[in-house]
Amino acid sequence: MSRLFSALAVCLVCFVSPASASEEWEQLESDHASVRFRPPDRLLADRVRQDVENGYRHVCRNLSLRTDLRITVYLASSGAEFDALTAGAVPDWGIGCALPALRTIVLRRVPGAPQSLRETVFHEVSHLLLRAAAGDLSVPTWFDEGVAMWNASEWRWGQSYEMASAALWGGLIPLHDVDDVLTFASPKARLAYAESFFAVSRLVDLAGPDAPARLLEEMGAGRAFEEAFARTVGATPEEFETRWKKEARERFGPVALLSASLDFWFLVTALFLMAYVATRLRNRRTIRQWEAEEAEPVGSSLQIYKPSNPESHAMVIGVTGGLGSGKTSVCRLFEARGALVIEADRIGREAVEDPDVLEALVAAFGEDIVDDGRLDRRRLGQRAFADAASNERLNRIVWPPLVRRLRADVEAALREQPDRPVVVDAALLVEWGDLSWLDALVVVTASEQIRKDRMMARMGLSGAEVEARMRAQLPEEEKVRRADCVIVNDGTSEDLEARASEVWARLTAAQTRRNS
Repeated sequence: MSRLFSALAVCLVCFVSPASASEEWEQLESDHASVRFRPPDRLLADRVRQDVENGYRHVCRNLSLRTDLRITVYLASSGAEFDALTAGAVPDWGIGCALPALRTIVLRRVPGAPQSLRETVFHEVSHLLLRAAAGDLSVPTWFDEGVAMWNASEWRWGQSYEMASAALWGGLIPLHDVDDVLTFASPKARLAYAESFFAVSRLVDLAGPDAPARLLEEMGAGRAFEEAFARTVGATPEEFETRWKKEARERFGPVALLSASLDFWFLVTALFLMAYVATRLRNRRTIRQWEAEEAEPVGSSLQIYKPSNPESHAMVIGVTGGLGSGKTSVCRLFEARGALVIEADRIGREAVEDPDVLEALVAAFGEDIVDDGRLDRRRLGQRAFADAASNERLNRIVWPPLVRRLRADVEAALREQPDRPVVVDAALLVEWGDLSWLDALVVVTASEQIRKDRMMARMGLSGAEVEARMRAQLPEEEKVRRADCVIVNDGTSEDLEARASEVWARLTAAQTRRNS
């Protein structure tokens, strides 16, 4: 495997080194990553950049690592480019490849599958960080892959089926053979990954959730994997594998299956058929997407399925983001391009002045939140964001009337101007839960420190007040996971305008396709 990665590294250097090639790659930077991409893939590159940062923090936390690794990511725009970057050495079932010697990840763009790409990013980041922690010492592939799947939460029900089938028919792969996983056909590769995941899961069961971290700490002290493993687990890798295989056969093998009830067999059969059908459908869908990606204009994959109002040809676009992300600036840019912007903040201010809502707020947070008959918003904020229970009380009181008024305003706008796009500017769109009334969701992001600085400067809040309000919102990565488009607002106003223009063009093109 190490010789293969060395060959891939040489091929990658040769592929990207000519001046003509470097002129075609654009680049986005973050704290730990440099994402290189073709110009039409900027939006996806923004998402990959954020996924790398989130994955970096997640893996470092899981493995107790303190490192300042700089990662280069190449986002291949097609299967042909991915094959060129990896010299065709990655099988057709692979969509990512880590090159530890170059601290580089190569990704294949998968249309319409942001979650699988995110998992792949976390997986490949784990490879780079684990190999960096191990230094020059050799790490068996089963451990490397198992820890990567553990870090990326790549559990699938199908893995239990793979294990059960192999244990039943005596087809378990020796763990040392997993070193050759890139040469395996897809079914054998799936089994190899399933075994790796279950082996690491068993290691964690035996030695505790910090076992991978402690093992890497031992290797960081200069101990070879075998010695580090024995000191961490209390058994050699060979003893562990013998015990693990025995337990796998007991758990998944014929004796366990024959002793199972009829209900169990019925459930297994149903699950097998469901998994088989789902896998076939997913594979066919992915193949169709990959075949279409060469002919489809990049950036046109956003689909708008139905008008929010049957008589309207316009779309309803939700724009959200964490405090200080700059979502309102994006809405202003959309407004300049013809959209009608409806601000949830304005509606929220009107909603809390409603006598019934105000009475409920006073009952929940005290009479002194009202001064001279008007709501003291800062005092309310200090109390409502003091803890999770107080924030929940505020939400129960304010959210229902706010959302009702907002939806009514949107419906009125669509009736009055059925061809004009409506943009909803709301920080809590995802938190409200129901997004079915939106045609598209745009999430605006920026680093936490940038957002904090903006809020302190704009609203005159203290750092503690800003942090309390940030904690009351969903993490940005959860909002990004639900997004159709992501705009990273960590540069100049010109950068933001360029990115907003790209997203607007993509949205209007999707609307045109829907209405045609």
